[in-house]
Amino acid sequence: MKHSSESRRQHGTILMLLKNCLSLLNKEKYPQIVTSAHYMLSDLYLPAETDPSTPELQEEEEGGEYEGVQPPPPLSNDIEERCLSSLNHVLAGLHCLPYFPDDRVQGTGDQTSQKEEVPKMARPFQAIPMPYSPLQEPPGAELCKVRSDDTGSWKVHLNTLLLEKACLVYATLAEQRYSAGSYGSALRSICMVVRCHYVTSTGLLGYMLGRAGDACFRVVQHWTRVEKIREEYSPCQLIPEHILTMEQMLEASRECYLQALALEKPNTNLWRRLGNIENELGVLYMNQAASKVQAATANSSELIELFQNSLKHLESGILAFQKVQDQGNLSLLHSNIGRLMRLSAHSHSPHSDTRTNFGGMERHLYNKALSSYRTALQVLGNRRNNPAIWDTVTWELSTTLYSMATLLQDYPDLTNKTSEEAEREVVELFMKALKFCDMDTTSPRQLVYQFRAAKIHHCLGSLYHKTFRVLDLDDSRRKNVLQLTRLHYDKSSLLLARLKETLEFLTVQLERVALQEFLLDNASSFSSKVKLLHSIILLLLECAPLLHVLEGRTKVLKVQDTPGTSGGDQGNCNSAEELEQELPLLRLLQQRLQFCLRSLAKLHSGRSRAETAAKVYKEMYSLSLQSSSEQPTSLVCHLIQLLSSVQTMLSEKLNVSIQVHSSR
Repeated sequence: MKHSSESRRQHGTILMLLKNCLSLLNKEKYPQIVTSAHYMLSDLYLPAETDPSTPELQEEEEGGEYEGVQPPPPLSNDIEERCLSSLNHVLAGLHCLPYFPDDRVQGTGDQTSQKEEVPKMARPFQAIPMPYSPLQEPPGAELCKVRSDDTGSWKVHLNTLLLEKACLVYATLAEQRYSAGSYGSALRSICMVVRCHYVTSTGLLGYMLGRAGDACFRVVQHWTRVEKIREEYSPCQLIPEHILTMEQMLEASRECYLQALALEKPNTNLWRRLGNIENELGVLYMNQAASKVQAATANSSELIELFQNSLKHLESGILAFQKVQDQGNLSLLHSNIGRLMRLSAHSHSPHSDTRTNFGGMERHLYNKALSSYRTALQVLGNRRNNPAIWDTVTWELSTTLYSMATLLQDYPDLTNKTSEEAEREVVELFMKALKFCDMDTTSPRQLVYQFRAAKIHHCLGSLYHKTFRVLDLDDSRRKNVLQLTRLHYDKSSLLLARLKETLEFLTVQLERVALQEFLLDNASSFSSKVKLLHSIILLLLECAPLLHVLEGRTKVLKVQDTPGTSGGDQGNCNSAEELEQELPLLRLLQQRLQFCLRSLAKLHSGRSRAETAAKVYKEMYSLSLQSSSEQPTSLVCHLIQLLSSVQTMLSEKLNVSIQVHSSR
């Protein structure tokens, strides 16, 4: 009945018949039949052809004819319940094996009498034979199919079948529990599969070791639930006896994948999972090193060991992903090596008080980081292949170039280079960093790209500004350097105004004011001085829109500081700190405006046809002195009103056209 085409209609009947058979037979007297029945019952609950990863158990079809007799109950549709029922019969069958007769004893009277007591079993769907003989005797059906390579007794054969069934049951349970998020229970089931494989082999070991690696990794990802997972898990030889640390579980996962790869045929999925674990271990050691570097709590030997462990696992991950040509993950691992090199370079950087230049091992490691990032981009080829990873790598590459340029600008290495050569190197690094700031493509990083570009333009403007100040008046490069200074300052201020970055914008504008004042010191004619002073006023007037932004921020902070108002979050703390940095810039802005107005008043005083202008400039200068408070809110409001009044008076009373660009 079990192997017939109608078996789907007869599952309940087969179950009832086999259980009745077990209730009628003594396992000590008929161990072969009882063991076979238990195996058939276990196979009924979980057929041998079941795929553990996607178990599809056939449901019993209705339609059987029982003619007034109550039909037997159907099998459960719950996979775990059927697995446990199958496992119970496997265990019951294994308990019958000790009652089998010893195969080594031959021809004894007890054995002969026992064989005589074995009843002749009726065969389903076969008529009881009548006293005649068929022309051709068909082969009799066996309770268990004997494998072609089986040369042992029924006891050995049934023991093998039952253990193979136990492997299948535990493998199916492991898959079900893994899918349900019970990773401790899944690991316990996988351990049982491994134990069964000590005496038999079904080809499931490699697959289960891979799943064990997955489960160990999931434990790390759900570390907040580790106590519950510990309760589900019981120790075995496959993984550590106790779940202690994330590092331990990642190492266990890695070992499981390596063992699985040793047993399985070339498996693309396993190689990817191994590469992923190697990357996780590499990042884990890297983060541990970063924490120690930041806290300055580790000695050099500890850091070196962490860096070496991280690099070893990241390089192993690259080898794993190369096996399957996974370009995206290869690029990410090369990028992580670049990040590791940057961290290592940071650990080699001397204290700012003792630093003389940017070079040695620190610079060597930065160059290795650049090489890793460039390799990551070469692996991808272009952005279309994987936009997310491409954007991540280009951002890291831009950051590295920007950091190197900043360090070289602050601590130039002039041992083998002239100052001009060092300057060109800094400019080249900044321009390369700017090249990787993709401000045109719409992406989540677009704003940070714009801010980075603004910072780079600011640094270039400051670099050229510094160079311009030391050039002789008759130097041929003077005009070109001045143009480059203004160009980069202008681009920086435009981007910062769009981003509403008040602190950085005020810094750039005041540096531009300082440049104009430097030119003013070298100006000789009345018209050139007036023109430069008006250009300074224009730069200060361009601050008005950002001052309105700052005004709104100061009012919010003032409300949050009011008693009875709930405290602000970390963002509010950052805003308060930023405001503390902006206050000196606001005072400096006020001072530079006062300087311009006072200078214009002096220039026009005593000149014929300029008495009206002198009077107006004095009036504006008087307004600039009327600030009554140094509180941020009051100072910002005063500056907004003052700039508005200056622009109005210049336009209406002096017909001086000073228009602030709308784009700002």
